[in-house]
Amino acid sequence: MRLSRFAWLFFLLGVTLTSSLRAQSPVLETVVLEGVSESWTPVTLSAAYTSPVIVCSAYQSTTDVPKVVRLNNVTASGFDVRLQNPSGDALLAERVYCLVAEEGAWTLSNGLAFEAFTHTSTETGGTGQWGAEEISYAQSYIDPMVFGQVMSYNDDR
Repeated sequence: MRLSRFAWLFFLLGVTLTSSLRAQSPVLETVVLEGVSESWTPVTLSAAYTSPVIVCSAYQSTTDVPKVVRLNNVTASGFDVRLQNPSGDALLAERVYCLVAEEGAWTLSNGLAFEAFTHTSTETGGTGQWGAEEISYAQSYIDPMVFGQVMSYNDDR
């Protein structure tokens, strides 16, 4: 069994039970991309980031072909994105939705707390061998929503 190193990133959003680590306004944006295909597409962000955390999800059209969003070349001002079928089947271009935030723990002006960070995983799960790594958060939440994205592009699978 071949293990790969993946960078997971999490975007937590929810009511916090503890105070935020950062009181200033977060750098945060949403991006909607049309026509993302199996070719790398460069994306320019509207804000500049020191340490951007990016979570993307593909719109699931009427096709039943599985797809994942892959990210590469993440910089302070942009990133590359593409779709990939794990088994290599051809994909149609799709709409992709992304959340981008500066890394850290934040509280929005309406009191909603969130945090964005990356985590390098050393475990890979699979059929009959689903493992888990414990991850700690900077804040406590009631009913959090967690969004994740595999950021690494270690190989073509």
